[in-house]
Amino acid sequence: MSAAGTALVVSAHSADFVWRAGGAIALHAARGMAVTVICLSYGERGESAKLWRLPGMTLDRVKTDRRKEAEAAAQVLGAADIQFWDLGDYPLTLNQDSLFRLVDVYRALRPAFVLTHSHQDIYNHDHPATTEFTQHARIVAQAHGHNPSEKVLGAPPVFLFEPHQPEQCSWTSPRSGTRNAPRSNAWPARSISGNITSASPCSAAPRRRGIPTRRRSPMARATRRYSRT
Repeated sequence: MSAAGTALVVSAHSADFVWRAGGAIALHAARGMAVTVICLSYGERGESAKLWRLPGMTLDRVKTDRRKEAEAAAQVLGAADIQFWDLGDYPLTLNQDSLFRLVDVYRALRPAFVLTHSHQDIYNHDHPATTEFTQHARIVAQAHGHNPSEKVLGAPPVFLFEPHQPEQCSWTSPRSGTRNAPRSNAWPARSISGNITSASPCSAAPRRRGIPTRRRSPMARATRRYSRT
């Protein structure tokens, strides 16, 4: 385990972590943190249109190409590990076995923080399903009665990616109460509970809970730099 700690990114599809949290991953990896990325699906059905337009394309070829792309991206970003769980796509199939598998990851990694999808995404049900799944596993990992011989998890903060269409997914700026929060995939210094934490590893959040800052954090700057290259 890295002396700088660990972080966990749970990505519904194998490309989501790149354009939604690439800057956050790169920034924390550069600081010595071991970032583990879990891709629950290759996105082989709903997010691979260009591949399916190629003559003779097969499902296995789509998955292979998506995996190669994600592995290359993870290497560039400096992720310590990337896992592909191949749980289907459109729909993503999440059951008790996969839930307990993620619980095991939580307890093994003991991440300082977790990154995953927004609560709402009207264009892709797999994304909010992943958020619920990630939070559920986090709660089970804290339960003393689940595999009681193991040390329970603490309470790592969970931060959410900005959705593809924030203005249509109830993604608001808490300060103004209006939609269209700053468009940076590292902006949401927002936990599962909807509050901003003063101890956030992902942003320079103010100490008063629930009040965001518009001052661009180092993560946000890094995100913009990496996402535009």
